[in-house]
Amino acid sequence: MLYVVGDMEDLKAHARFHASYLSPEIKVSRWQNQVILEDFFDGSRVIEISLADRMGLQLYTKVASFMNRDLGQDCPQGGVNTIPHLPSYMRIFIFIEGEKKTAVGCCIAEELTSTTVAQRGYQIRRLVGGLRSLLSWRVQNPLAVWTEPVEGSNNNSNIDRITFPLCGIRRLWVASKHRRRGVGTVLVESLLKHLVYLTHLPRSNVAFAEPTASGAEFAVRFVGREDFIVY
Repeated sequence: MLYVVGDMEDLKAHARFHASYLSPEIKVSRWQNQVILEDFFDGSRVIEISLADRMGLQLYTKVASFMNRDLGQDCPQGGVNTIPHLPSYMRIFIFIEGEKKTAVGCCIAEELTSTTVAQRGYQIRRLVGGLRSLLSWRVQNPLAVWTEPVEGSNNNSNIDRITFPLCGIRRLWVASKHRRRGVGTVLVESLLKHLVYLTHLPRSNVAFAEPTASGAEFAVRFVGREDFIVY
């Protein structure tokens, strides 16, 4: 398609494409048997979806395309495997904002116990050195000064403070226009209440898998300490 500079129709079409790329709108209606975990007065809600459900699969497929792009895990266009696959133990939570009824946040989580950690080959630890020990954070903050932690300086009591079960967050995504508005906090708070049956986990029992720089900053604010749990 030929783009003509200054042509009003082409300018409008370009603006629409630009907006759809940066600020996607994924409309979500209420369907039968939709699992609503939180329903707020402003019309926003947190739902849990299953890939075994047709409506849930359709919604997650749309959300995952933007989530993969923003978190740096793009799938090439025209790829053979276009249907998302997740292990059965992964749970998917979606935040739907109330005004436009669009999905603006997604969290993929799993319950971590001493048994599941061993079975899945995970390594649970605290982030010794805090944010500055993360390569992703140092890349985005090149002027920050970081000193390599001295071997053996980590207190063994840090390990003792990690108690199971944990809320393991594999991926946490919020649409760009809705960041720093509490969407991620609401999603994770909902996880803590509903991930483990009849148990409300404390914020200290959240573990983050491969956090981005922004994700690590969120983790520090949410947990209240820089040496949050990673796996």
